[in-house]
Amino acid sequence: MNFDNPYILNSTFRLTEVYSVLSSKGIRAAEFKTGVLLHVCTKGLRTYPHYPNIVPCIHAVGGYVVHHTDFTIVAEWVEESEQLSDTISQVVQCAFKILEMYKLHSQPIKIALSAGKFAKMRLGDEESQVCVVIGPAVEEIRSAEALLDHGAFVLCPEAWRHCDGQNLTVENIENEEAVKVRCSKEQQSVSVEDRHRYNIDIHMTRNLRKAYLLTNVERDSVIRKFMMRTALNKIHENWQWATLPDIWPATIMFVNLQFVHTRTDLAFSRHKGNEIIAEQMFSCRGEICNVFFFDEGCIFVCAVGLPGDKRQDKTAQALQAAYRIHETCRKEIDSVSSISIGVATGRVLYEFEQTPLRKEYRVSGEKVYLAADLSMDYLGIVSCDVATKLYSMLPLSTLVPQGRISQLENVCYRDDVNQMLADKAAVSSGGMDGRRLALANMQTMEPLEETVVKYASAIGHTFTIEMLKHMLPHMSENELTIPLRSLFRVGIFKCASKPRNVSLTQTCYCENSCKEYIRVSMDPVWTCRQISFCNNDEMEMVHKLTERNKGLFCLIHMTCANYLEKKTYRCSMCDDRSFIFAHKAATDDNSEHLQEIYKAIRPYEIFRSQGQRMKPS
Repeated sequence: MNFDNPYILNSTFRLTEVYSVLSSKGIRAAEFKTGVLLHVCTKGLRTYPHYPNIVPCIHAVGGYVVHHTDFTIVAEWVEESEQLSDTISQVVQCAFKILEMYKLHSQPIKIALSAGKFAKMRLGDEESQVCVVIGPAVEEIRSAEALLDHGAFVLCPEAWRHCDGQNLTVENIENEEAVKVRCSKEQQSVSVEDRHRYNIDIHMTRNLRKAYLLTNVERDSVIRKFMMRTALNKIHENWQWATLPDIWPATIMFVNLQFVHTRTDLAFSRHKGNEIIAEQMFSCRGEICNVFFFDEGCIFVCAVGLPGDKRQDKTAQALQAAYRIHETCRKEIDSVSSISIGVATGRVLYEFEQTPLRKEYRVSGEKVYLAADLSMDYLGIVSCDVATKLYSMLPLSTLVPQGRISQLENVCYRDDVNQMLADKAAVSSGGMDGRRLALANMQTMEPLEETVVKYASAIGHTFTIEMLKHMLPHMSENELTIPLRSLFRVGIFKCASKPRNVSLTQTCYCENSCKEYIRVSMDPVWTCRQISFCNNDEMEMVHKLTERNKGLFCLIHMTCANYLEKKTYRCSMCDDRSFIFAHKAATDDNSEHLQEIYKAIRPYEIFRSQGQRMKPS
């Protein structure tokens, strides 16, 4: 900042302490006064010979220094409104005296003067106490930052309206109400006696006095951070003593509402916000998992696509709901100052609890925190991560890419002109684009899942569990079960066996599904023996991505060929030199599926024996 104004969130004070001062309750308790603020800033202010004379000049005209560091001095004058014009005139003369001192040494200096209401609030204990100054006078003096050149003296709008302008030569600033002061026809001086009388040796004190001049935007930032941190801490605390949660792919929505209102408006704003969000969650089959209320706003944590929801367009429905929440709250809740919605898609930890009154879902995990970060970093809009963009299958023209913020992935937000997200017809109920689906799934996979999918894609559309175990020897079947279950759950893999009796609840139709073993085993058991990709386009996309790594791709095929060659034999009744596979129930391999795998990798010419190895017929 041009004024070297310290940022309060970077201070050593705890966020709860800062919030207690800046909250609605803290502001209501503050005493606002009318007065003048003078801000003096230059590099190495305390190192110049004339620095000891600045404070006596300020004190001589009735000022009080509230902030002084190596770079900045801030002083205040508290007066009745009727005396404000005279006080401004005196402070202007004081400012010119300071300018003269530093011009003698050709040192660049910046001075701004504002007038109006402001309040000072104390923060910290006696040893480390600082002031937080807020109010219209602070807003004006901070807005002057962009107007100051080195050596400039700016009168902010309210100070310019109240001062005696006849004695000043000023320069108007284009498109601004503030003015630059060039000189004064009325010259006053501070005598040597006055300097000695008012000289307080503050420049030699051990601890410099510090004040934070906060704008409303910065105050809102503090409140928003406190709200978000409190909400995330409570979400985390709710999981401390919980049982081991399930993992499920879902779209998380963090809705951050901030209000500007009186206390009587608060109940209506909360109720109306809850009503709007509940209606949109019902329309997209989502759930409100957590609600956190504060004096300055509220946070809703929602989830779309929890267990039981197998719609392919659920992510697009979630984005549509987020957009409609944003627009409806802006139109129907007058007290809303800001509504920011972050949307993230991926694996989340969830728990379900049925109470006598309602169903309760609790969610946590990386994607919950990502959605929260998005709502903090992209204020006033609906933003989403890359996975949400890809899973939504919405036209990319409706989602505008943004740069990285807070080390997040590239995110997207709605186009203000394009209303595609608000149009239900924009969401196709047909098939999904396999290429975008593959990229979306790769964005949200765990490293182990990604390895399994890459190896499987190199084999082909269909593969066996025995072959997969052979290709990943470092993983036991129990270890392989965890990523396979997740990949089945999110719809990347499915059972390749032909269903005998189709059931809505049955996901595997393999003959030897080990059901009896599952009943008595405490270990995870994988029952499906023949596996395939759910989407052929997705398999081909991952296949192409894997093929770029030539070394890995060749290794996978060599391992696969080695496995197939161990399974082949040649009929002794004929001279057929092609691969023939025996049906071996003990290894759970199906001859038909092995033939499919062979055909998929045969063009790469990596087989050594090409079916020459003999087996007894």
